[in-house]
Formats: sequence, C-alpha cells, structure tokens
Amino acid sequence: KPSSSNLTKKKVKEFKEQEKEAEESWDYASLANEIAEAGDKDWARKLYQKAEDLAEDSNDYNGIAESVADEDYLGDKDWARNLFQKAEDLAEDLSDYNSIAESVADEDYLGDKKYARELYQKAQDLAEDSGDFREIAKSVATDAGLDDKKYAKELYDKALDSDGSFVNFRELCTDYLNDKSIFDEEYFEKAFEKALGLKPSADEYDINSFADSLKEAGETDKLEKLKESSNIEIGITHNIEINGDSIFNCGFEIDLNYYEEQTGDEGPERFEFDYDFKNGVIVNYNYNNAELDCVRIPYK
Repeated sequence: KPSSSNLTKKKVKEFKEQEKEAEESWDYASLANEIAEAGDKDWARKLYQKAEDLAEDSNDYNGIAESVADEDYLGDKDWARNLFQKAEDLAEDLSDYNSIAESVADEDYLGDKKYARELYQKAQDLAEDSGDFREIAKSVATDAGLDDKKYAKELYDKALDSDGSFVNFRELCTDYLNDKSIFDEEYFEKAFEKALGLKPSADEYDINSFADSLKEAGETDKLEKLKESSNIEIGITHNIEINGDSIFNCGFEIDLNYYEEQTGDEGPERFEFDYDFKNGVIVNYNYNNAELDCVRIPYK
C-alpha cells in the first residue's frame, strides 16, 4: 500500500497498474525508481525489496544497488552496500567485477574507492588478453571510476604486452588519439605496429574504421602505412574462378604436438587464409594469434 505523498490519485492508480503487470526484478526496480522520484520513498522501498527477491544474477543486484544508493531515489547507502556485495558474490567474469567496481566508485552511489580498487583487482586477475586489460584501464581512468591515470597506464601497458587482435590494438591507438594524458608517442608507435602486423587477419570494415580515425587525427604518415598492401606473394597460380571471383578461403590443420613442444601453449586447430589463385597471393589470413614460426602441417 502506498504511503502518503504528493502523488495524485491518478498517478497512484497508474503506478498500481504497473505494479500488477511487473514480473521480473528489472520491472520492479524500474517502477520503484519512478515512484521514488515522484516522492513516495516508502512505497519505492517495498518495490526495491521485491526486485531484490527476484534478482537472479550479478547485474540484477548491481542495478538495484545503484538505485537504492542514489539520492534521487532512495539514498540508502547501507542497503546498497549489502546489494553490491551480493552482486560481487555472484560475479562470474571480468565484466561483472568491472561493472560493480564502476558503480561502487561512483560518488552518486557509494563513492568507495578502496572497495572499488579491490574489485578492479579481481577483474584484473581474470584478464586474459589485450582487450580485457583495456576494458579495466578505461574504467579506472574515468572520473566516475578511480580517476587514477597511473593505475590506468599500468593496465594499458599490460594490454600492449598481451595477445590481441587487430581491433584490440587499433583501440589502444584510438584511445591514445582521444586522450594523450595517459600515453606517450612511444606507446602509440608500439600499438600501431602491433595493429599493422595483424592487418592481414582484419576485416575490411575494421581497417577502414582505423583509417578514418587516423585521418581525423591528422596522422597522415600512419594512414599511408595502413593503406599499403599487406598481400603475401606465394606465386602459385591456378585458373580457378567462380562468377569471376578467384579468391577463396583455404586452410590446413596444424601440427598441435609440434606447436606445443615449441611454445608450451596449445595452438589453434587450423590456419585459415584467403588465397587469390589468379595472382598467387594471400590477401587475408587468420592465425588466431599463433606464433607463425611454429605453425606447420602435421606429418602423416
């Protein structure tokens, strides 16, 4: 039952109808936000409780916690902290921990930088590639996050030194172009060279997107370098065409035992590439971040 507030009878009736239709946690939390903003905190509290009772995963608890903590809604920091901890208990991956850390650090919610740093560390412990470290670094660097440029730079360094795709290293370059307060020119050079080395495995859309970013930033030398052909000439040609197209996807299985002996890691099962049979060149390939010197066809 709604408590006394400035809500009109018409609005109360409208909210009651929405409550009857609510089924999931998000439905109740969203309605509670509206009612709290309209001034009935007691009614909103009951709905937030229903939302909590129906919460199923980390994202559900994190979302409710943000609303409960927000002064525009309930402003109950103690309850919110309990909800954030429940979200942490259910966190399954890096993105979950990163998301909770952002919320916990935000002054609009808890503003608890110490707790947020602990959560960012848990996210970092789960990071596996360049994209993972970058995701945490971007959050750490924001005003709503830790606003810690030094910590962000450490994470960006790990992103640069980790395995990744063309897109991962392109994103490191564009982060530099968008905000040079964290990086230096040397970092940009290294990230660009890594992206360039992965260009043969990149989609044309991603290459063009990178080109647009470089052009907009006035990086003409790097733009020209990116546009240079990355075809690998093999020289073996065949008169094969289908509907005028002589480029076909090819591939071969990899000698996994040899690869593991040489690198200590498991290799990709296949090496795939697009071959232009008319001109005898590899125009695109996907080596799944394998060490190419250790890739060979299995002996039969």
